[in-house]
Amino acid sequence: MTDGAKDSGSPAFEVVVTEQEYDALRRRFASCFLHDRVIYGAADTAEGIILRGTGEQFDDLSEDLALSVDSTRSERMRLILQQVLGRVEALLGKWSLD
Repeated sequence: MTDGAKDSGSPAFEVVVTEQEYDALRRRFASCFLHDRVIYGAADTAEGIILRGTGEQFDDLSEDLALSVDSTRSERMRLILQQVLGRVEALLGKWSLD
């Protein structure tokens, strides 16, 4: 469980991304401190790079990812961010703030 999950009482979640997707996230959100815990707290494993965070953290990330997908000019970057967004949205579909 991440520190954020312990602090807020929310469960911790994980999303696995590829190295290419992780690099795209780091570049896109380099100046966004809101996502530091999720992005820079990632673990590199045999399965891929695991992003960990609370439901609230992934909800915030999904909102910014959606905005980034809409505003990115590079088709390649847009596709990469869409892939990550799809996984985050699938995760969030299993979780609610209730």
